[in-house]
Amino acid sequence: MLRASQPVIDCLIERLHGTPTSVLLTDGGARILRRDVAEFDLRRRLDSVNAERGFYYLEEYTGTNGLGTAVEERRPVQITGPEHFCGPLEQFTCAGVPIFHPLTGHLEGVIDVTCRFLDTNERLLPIAVEAAAEIEERLFLQCTRREQALLRAFLRASKGARSGIVALNDQVLLSNALAARILNQTDQTALWEYAVHAIKAGRDKALTLTLGDLEVNTAFHPMREGDEVVGALVEIDLPRRPTAAERSRSQEVAGAPLRRAVGGLVGESASWIRLCGLASWYASRGLPLLLLGERGVGKLALAKGLHADFGDPGEPTVIEGAMSAGEDNARWLGRVRRRLAQPRGTLIVTHVELLPAAVVEALAGLLAGTPADRRPFVVATAVETPDQPETEHRYDLLAQHAGLARIELPPLRERLEDIRPLAQHFLERHAPRPTMRFSPEAVQALGRLNWSGNARELETLAQQLAATVPGAVIELDDLPQDVRARLPRRSLTRFEQSELHAILGALRETGGNKKEAARHLGLARSTLYRKLRALGIDQTRLLF
Repeated sequence: MLRASQPVIDCLIERLHGTPTSVLLTDGGARILRRDVAEFDLRRRLDSVNAERGFYYLEEYTGTNGLGTAVEERRPVQITGPEHFCGPLEQFTCAGVPIFHPLTGHLEGVIDVTCRFLDTNERLLPIAVEAAAEIEERLFLQCTRREQALLRAFLRASKGARSGIVALNDQVLLSNALAARILNQTDQTALWEYAVHAIKAGRDKALTLTLGDLEVNTAFHPMREGDEVVGALVEIDLPRRPTAAERSRSQEVAGAPLRRAVGGLVGESASWIRLCGLASWYASRGLPLLLLGERGVGKLALAKGLHADFGDPGEPTVIEGAMSAGEDNARWLGRVRRRLAQPRGTLIVTHVELLPAAVVEALAGLLAGTPADRRPFVVATAVETPDQPETEHRYDLLAQHAGLARIELPPLRERLEDIRPLAQHFLERHAPRPTMRFSPEAVQALGRLNWSGNARELETLAQQLAATVPGAVIELDDLPQDVRARLPRRSLTRFEQSELHAILGALRETGGNKKEAARHLGLARSTLYRKLRALGIDQTRLLF
């Protein structure tokens, strides 16, 4: 953003030389990244309201203003004198224009031209609009040739389209409004996996897929720029509205018993069902998998479930990435090599993230060197480690060199529909009485927790309650005190849950140091305190 905007702003400053105006640039959170002002009086006035680098001008802090309102409304705005919410800002007129990334549509920031209220003129907003367009053009030119080709193909296909249009590669996904209505993160992963097969086949491919809660017809078209494949274009035919009879049948299905996706695993959310469907598609063909996700999310359970559904009778072979005492790299690889020589059954390699890089490279070589029809069904699992390129490189080795299809399991906090059936399933597994159940109030409370330990944490809680609650119904008051203390005062939206997860993660990384956590999140410390209060978190109970 700064690189793309620098020559544009430098040129703009030259054009405005000698005029009582300033130019400000923010990021997508209305944090000022750059301020250019030559006139002394205007600079002094801007200093008096902290309109300088590093300060935030979101509407929630300062009310209506040229920077924060442009971010909030995602459109060009001009806020003139008394239109500002805060009195000290009424001395200015501000024209702010949002800057969007041309490829991803992400809000990158705001370009703002400001003058004194007494110097207000009609040229401010057009100047800012022109500058924003030039910055967006430079952002496009900073994209790779493949990304530019992808965008051009998407724009051609979207023009006048009456179907959902998606253009994607391994890094980028673009969708028109029709497709965006039904796609979520799991759908995007599934689309790319199907697109890969179309690209490898080198020809168009038609498939009927379940996206969201809809069954749709799709057509995959490999996209090329010269001789290079740059991605795939997907056309999605949206279904007609269901008839009354079809809606009635749908309601009957909704009242059916809990749906078990793979190997008896419990889950009702569309994302979990689709994920299991994708994993089953690979497993039914004996294609190897790499399952990624947070700790406790269910990677090993899914791997064993796939073995139960598609593997040979008997237990799968599980080799842990954490080597046993006295075992060196060669012995560990020897165990893998001997199991690969036995073509029947399933081999599960867990915690790949713990293996040395050289061992992962050797493992990829072993898998690549063993013909698919002469080895067992292989599933590797790993805990995702964000912001660690070295582990990502290992996963890429397994995916690209050894052909493991990469599937990411979403955390439990992103699958709220699964909390009720999972909690009941775990309770039935551990309860001395088969009739034990959670009350609706208790289930609602469980849905408001963050579940950093995912399904494993939920099962531990269910096991504890099964052993300590004497009655048949677990009420809200039966939940342990430490669990109730973590409950927000109100139900959080999904955005707030993501925000809470980020804040708690930063506090955990900094050992509870709020000043460092705020710096890590790019927030003022007062903002962090305010967000904690707004999210209903009792700071006196936070222990790290």
